[in-house]
Amino acid sequence: FNRRRTHSYEMWLAARKASHTSKSCSFHNRHRSYSKINDQSAMHISIDSMKLLALIKSYQSRGHEVADLDPLDMRQRLVPSELQLETYGFSEKDFDREFYLVGDDPIAVGFLSQGGPRRLGDLYEQLKRAYCGRIGVEYMHLAERALCNWIRERFEREHPRIFAPDEKRAILRRLIDSSQLERFLAIRYGATKRFGLEGSETLLPGLKAFIDRSADLGVESVTFGMAHRGRLNVLANLFRKPLEAIFHEFEGGSHLHDAAELIGMGSGDVKYHLGTSYTRTTPSGKDIQLTLVANPSHLEAVNPVVLGKVKAQQIRDHDSTGSRHIPLLLHGDAAMAGQGSIYETMELINHSGFSTGGTVHVVLNNQIGFTTLPSTPYCTQVAKSARRTPIFHVNGADPEAVAFAMELAAEWRHEFRWDVVVDIIGYRKYGHSEIDDPKFTQPLMYKKIESCIPTVQLYADQLIREGVTTELEYKSMTDEIHKRFIEIGQNGKQYVPQLTDWSSEWDGVIPYGQKVSVPRETGMAMSKLMGIFSSIGSIPSSFDLHPFLQRQFKRRSQFNDSNQDVDWATAEMLALGSLLLSGTHVRVTGQDVERGTFGQRHAVLHDQTTGEKYIPLEHLSENQARFDIINSPLSEFAILGFEHGYTLHHPNALVIWEAQFGDFVNNAQVIIDQFISSSEHKWNRQSGLVLLLPHGYDGNGPEHSSARIERFLQLANSDPDVIPDLDDETSLQTQSSNLQIAFCTTPANYFHILRRQIHRKFRKPLILLTPKNLFKKSVCVSPLREFLEKTKFEKVLPDVQENVMSLTQISKAVICTGKIYYDLLEERNRRGDTDVALIRIEQLVPFPFKEIEDEISKYPSAEVIWCQEEPKNMGCWFWIGHHLKSALKAQCGKDFMPRYCGRPASAAPATGSKRRHDEEQAQILIDVFGPEKKTE
Repeated sequence: FNRRRTHSYEMWLAARKASHTSKSCSFHNRHRSYSKINDQSAMHISIDSMKLLALIKSYQSRGHEVADLDPLDMRQRLVPSELQLETYGFSEKDFDREFYLVGDDPIAVGFLSQGGPRRLGDLYEQLKRAYCGRIGVEYMHLAERALCNWIRERFEREHPRIFAPDEKRAILRRLIDSSQLERFLAIRYGATKRFGLEGSETLLPGLKAFIDRSADLGVESVTFGMAHRGRLNVLANLFRKPLEAIFHEFEGGSHLHDAAELIGMGSGDVKYHLGTSYTRTTPSGKDIQLTLVANPSHLEAVNPVVLGKVKAQQIRDHDSTGSRHIPLLLHGDAAMAGQGSIYETMELINHSGFSTGGTVHVVLNNQIGFTTLPSTPYCTQVAKSARRTPIFHVNGADPEAVAFAMELAAEWRHEFRWDVVVDIIGYRKYGHSEIDDPKFTQPLMYKKIESCIPTVQLYADQLIREGVTTELEYKSMTDEIHKRFIEIGQNGKQYVPQLTDWSSEWDGVIPYGQKVSVPRETGMAMSKLMGIFSSIGSIPSSFDLHPFLQRQFKRRSQFNDSNQDVDWATAEMLALGSLLLSGTHVRVTGQDVERGTFGQRHAVLHDQTTGEKYIPLEHLSENQARFDIINSPLSEFAILGFEHGYTLHHPNALVIWEAQFGDFVNNAQVIIDQFISSSEHKWNRQSGLVLLLPHGYDGNGPEHSSARIERFLQLANSDPDVIPDLDDETSLQTQSSNLQIAFCTTPANYFHILRRQIHRKFRKPLILLTPKNLFKKSVCVSPLREFLEKTKFEKVLPDVQENVMSLTQISKAVICTGKIYYDLLEERNRRGDTDVALIRIEQLVPFPFKEIEDEISKYPSAEVIWCQEEPKNMGCWFWIGHHLKSALKAQCGKDFMPRYCGRPASAAPATGSKRRHDEEQAQILIDVFGPEKKTE
């Protein structure tokens, strides 16, 4: 060590100009200061100064490891050798010695910016106070010096944050609110799960400090995502959810209005999953909108949903910098360390289409999972992967330290538009829920917890000693709050929730129970379609378009006949373009969506000479709506959750997420199960999200064939034994469905279903399977006349045979959906079997009972067959068989199932052998049409 430092100094003396700028400044200052003494003494002093620089850096890097962070004082705080004076040749005997540090270094901050001699004892105490107190900060992993200096400027000072008496009283009042609510609930509902906040009550003063500081910095809204721990306290004390409503739910009442339950609005959810909104006025007089997003028990699943919701809010409000609308995520310690969605969500900040300008992460650290103790010192290591995210670990028993850390988080996010983590280390007074006994697995921890003095009492005693408050004033505040809880609690059973308490306030979108599913025509005038054709087919003359695409785009620009055929990709461009011209924002995301996985879309063109991009759908009109098409990171869970959140705030946007291959959607199954399929029924939150899932069997193996349609059908709340009211004017079949599931076979139907998604006055998620191997085939086209006025989406497409024999002579009515239709059509044409009718179900959910009954009634003598290419235990069969059975019974009074034709049951969706695939496909056709007749 000494040799390295001596050599560095000697080299500077020999060649000053060759030294690094910062080092040169440092040595120059020392050389100038030491010139009055002999060279040997100067050399020793310089070496000691270098040792001190190393000591400072060690505290900046590792001081947090010995910080006073654990309210239970159960963590081992072994002092690393780098933080011990003896490592650098010093001892307490040297405390009165003075040393020069950097002095006049123009870019130094904190301790290194303080010129003049420094007493070793003072510097050592300052280092411990800055980095080993009740806040331990990890920041030396940050990639830029400016980021590190920002931290140093706030910690390397005599008094980082001094709270005024009024601020301290406000913190105490907030702490009393938090702790008294938990005390009241523990006494009154002791045997009920509530996932209380005891042991971490400082979260509430911390959150309010963050909100107050954010509002002063110009923030207009904060959207929260959090798990169940402490949620009721946050709802009551931060979001001002009526205590009567909370107590009503504890008494067994529902959060839904009685009228909503009578009309079958949904299932509702437990009280610690619910969300709400509230406009808070800060002490400085600023209004700030707070929103807590409803979420399931699946930990951290809500994270990308929150970010998507905030992104939509930023776009709608033209908040391009992300300075006015921000996300805040509250994590549990075990989930922060263990759930992969944390990383997927934090990665989104690196992508402009998904960045919200920084997320504030707050860890409610109980130092335990359900019953499992942590295996690493910190649960926040994942945050270091971003390399620009500081981590503030703070002792949850110190309300002022928590408030200061949360204020720093607000300032960091405002300054750098980047993520920040605050790790509030507390404890959990009871088990995972209040009815658990944690001593089964953590007897020592809970003996310690039983002896802990509540934080509110510790802080009150501190303020009494400081003369900020009195024992009488503290008791008066406590009694006042407790008395209020008792009075409100007596009215809990009589409380009647209002439907508006949880309704989405979407202008123009009709809430549940007031909507009717009148079929809407979604065709367009020929002149408008021609205008879109012209725009999407016109490329600037200077743009060097790929030769393969030139013919395709030229053909689009020359459409002029209603009998011309439109392919799948062009139909999509027409649908999106028409919505953009009508003022509808369109957003399309997913892996490779700009080109399309199968090379069918080419929504973003690349100049073959310059590499510049050109997006035709951005050049329709000067007054068109915003169009975003974004290649997403290789994540399904986070991106699908993000897009769902986007729809929660932007109902008048067409938001599409496309899977690279349909089966990859299972990486986001939690988002589908817990949000997309059930958010309206659980939380009265509508979503119009569209999922495009390429699906179809073409010999590409188990992982590139099936979008697992059976899973979506199983999630649909459709009862096959109950045929609903089907009158167009009064039917609520669509409104009472939780999903729409469709498998279109024509570009025209694809065009109409996308437009229908926006033209309706309500919103439902749309699961849309797409025929991946038909995107560019000439057989999969629609004449332009099917896009014109007076046309609409057809739930069922009838047989298309011309010059067919008498309908009574049709021997087989084959019902199918999706790509298998074209295989059946080709085989029928090849064989000339005109006695077989092919009926396509384009919309599976809600099930089109009426349309199917109408089609089946045409063929009174026909055997009814269901045909699919998926294995029998997959695909539609187990779901649709029962629905068809009900339709057949209603039509002809016979109680029977249609005959199944498809692959046999299988563990895997498809074979990996192309030869075997062809054999299986051929067998399906034989099962439908029978063995071919032998010719002489």
